[in-house]
Amino acid sequence: MDKKEMKMAYREREQIGGIYKISNTKSGTFWLDYAQDVLKVENRFEFMKKMNQPFSLIIAAEWKADGKDAFSFKIIETMKKKPEQSENEFKKDLIELLELKKEELAQN
Repeated sequence: MDKKEMKMAYREREQIGGIYKISNTKSGTFWLDYAQDVLKVENRFEFMKKMNQPFSLIIAAEWKADGKDAFSFKIIETMKKKPEQSENEFKKDLIELLELKKEELAQN
């Protein structure tokens, strides 16, 4: 497979977005967010954990205080991008899903 074919295959792959949760098991705090490519974000989290670098500035202080092993990553829900859906439409749908998940957690 040449470079052009690899680029084409990447563009045509099924895009899976979703809602994810990063938890601090020591403090019990967690953060919810969305990603248009949730598997890519999960891989980034695992890489940052191996490098002992905070995944985000938002959690940097807790990361430093509690250590990398206190943090876990969990995909809460996934959503496949429809072929007819634009990137903006997909993003809006993910944001709506994130808000629903936040409401669900607030009720529990």
